[in-house]
Amino acid sequence: MTNAPADLLGLRSTVMGLTGLRDPASVGIVGDAAHASSGGYHEGKTDLINAGVWYTDYSVRLTRDRNGCTESASAMDIGYAWPLGGNAAWLRFNNLLVADLHANRAELAPIRAANYTPDGSTRLRTDRESGWSVVSSSDTVDVHTHIEWYRDTEGNRQACLDRVAALVQAAVNNTNPEDDLTPEEHDRLVNIDQTCNALIRMDDHAQLTVGSQANLLGQQLEQIQSEVAALGTQVSSLTSAVQALAGGSATSLTVPAQGNRHN
Repeated sequence: MTNAPADLLGLRSTVMGLTGLRDPASVGIVGDAAHASSGGYHEGKTDLINAGVWYTDYSVRLTRDRNGCTESASAMDIGYAWPLGGNAAWLRFNNLLVADLHANRAELAPIRAANYTPDGSTRLRTDRESGWSVVSSSDTVDVHTHIEWYRDTEGNRQACLDRVAALVQAAVNNTNPEDDLTPEEHDRLVNIDQTCNALIRMDDHAQLTVGSQANLLGQQLEQIQSEVAALGTQVSSLTSAVQALAGGSATSLTVPAQGNRHN
């Protein structure tokens, strides 16, 4: 029989606390009798087999879903009529969730699809497997929001669940979800910020080091050029002296004093 996995039970508890929903059935995980006979992500392996849809159901059609399928459900229906925030908050959540999905928000990678309403009446589905195209849905999503997770993500999707909870909180508060980070999300962002700052400091140091080396090389090049010019003057003087001797215009050769040479 299908069971509710621990991580989705945790999310349900969080969602109920944030929205004020009291009945666990308002945040459904395991499918009812109708789901058991038709399949989908609300059902686990045995119920899919018993329903005769193990080889045909879309929720196990993907290799990752078939290989990752256990007795656990991998979907959640979040009901409307939130005591905290009302339907307006619920609709805000729907639109925030879909916006994140369509933006390919990294934390939400475990989510395959969502059936939702953006306005309380229009019923839609958006699916990662179809490039986030939006199509009409026959699901009763005018009274709930349906979220599907890939089956192989069970136990490894906490960041995703944290983000969903943050969107619920932002919807209730009618604020930007970035202002409603969970402590875990905040810590992750701080770590990312510190890493970025460290990389920037390393880059600045590298640039300073390269600049100092370039200045030193420039000074050495100027010194070499100066010495080459001095040697050129000496060679010119020697050439003139040799030519004078050859012409019999001088009886002695004076060698110019040599300056410092670059070895």
